[in-house]
Amino acid sequence: MPKLKTAKGNLTTYGFSCGYVEYHSTDNNNHVQLCLDGTWHVKGCLEGRFFWKALDRYNTKLARKYYNAYKKLMKISGEYNALTD
Repeated sequence: MPKLKTAKGNLTTYGFSCGYVEYHSTDNNNHVQLCLDGTWHVKGCLEGRFFWKALDRYNTKLARKYYNAYKKLMKISGEYNALTD
């Protein structure tokens, strides 16, 4: 049987094909999700601004890069807000 998760804990393409979604949130204003419904979707909210990037099914690595980049931006944004509060 194919695996749903990689050794790092990320969903595999098979897991996404089964309908699972990866979701990361730091608070109510910052969240990102990666899902596959025939097209890759990277969508969420960063500092109150919504974003949505759609990529074709064959751009798995690019979709993962967008998802990880938004996760990193949320971390940086949270650290900056903690310093300025």
